[in-house]
Amino acid sequence: MPLSVFFRALACGLVLALTAPAGWAAPRPEPRAREAADVRIPGYLVQEEARLAEQFARPPVRLELIGQLAETRAQIAEALARQGEFERARDYLLGALELEPEALTRWERLGDLSVQVQDRALAQQAYLKVLTLDPAHRATRAKLASLALAQRDYAAARRHLEIVLADEATPREWLPIATLASLYALTGQTAQGRQYFSRMAMATGDDRFVLAEAILIQADGDGKGAAKRLRDVEGGEMTPELLKRYAERLKRAFEPGLLDKLFKWLQ
Repeated sequence: MPLSVFFRALACGLVLALTAPAGWAAPRPEPRAREAADVRIPGYLVQEEARLAEQFARPPVRLELIGQLAETRAQIAEALARQGEFERARDYLLGALELEPEALTRWERLGDLSVQVQDRALAQQAYLKVLTLDPAHRATRAKLASLALAQRDYAAARRHLEIVLADEATPREWLPIATLASLYALTGQTAQGRQYFSRMAMATGDDRFVLAEAILIQADGDGKGAAKRLRDVEGGEMTPELLKRYAERLKRAFEPGLLDKLFKWLQ
């Protein structure tokens, strides 16, 4: 995946001409970390970054120095983020990632900081980078789903939520399940959604998926079929009473505008 988006805020690197491997470019030190008078950055981090950056500028560069400088910049980023300086924190984190581009947790943190400054494009790129490093990273995929919803990319949000909810380690909560049901309806994929929820209900025994399936059955105009599916929830011996009451309310409330109410907050 192209990484040019990640590094658009960074200057060109210094090329190590002595002991560095051929073709490898060393990132430049972050000048703003040298502002000793910046009270928002702890003094010891300012001094450490300045010391490491000075060594970094004089090849040959030791490999451990790269990690030390990257970690210092990441710590500065967190110090700034705690004080609400999200843009500056993002820039320092970019500097750390330029040094250590395989640091998964920093990519996720970069995505979070980019969301804070409304840079959704960079946030998406950062989260996608996390998934290239760890395709099973459930938390980041959920963040991508949330980001897609904010951008009204309902098809992408649906795909991410499908994967998140299919993960056995995912807590079973009604909101993301209901959201996915809404997304199937919004994207005209009710038949696919009914199949998905039916499979999930059978695989997990979780009646929340039955409720979602019933909603999509109703969306397809089959009110009797939806009511019948809801009776399966109400009659379940292991179904919590709260879920049974919710199913009963849904059954009574089924009407043409039900789905509009369900995903009104997505619009």
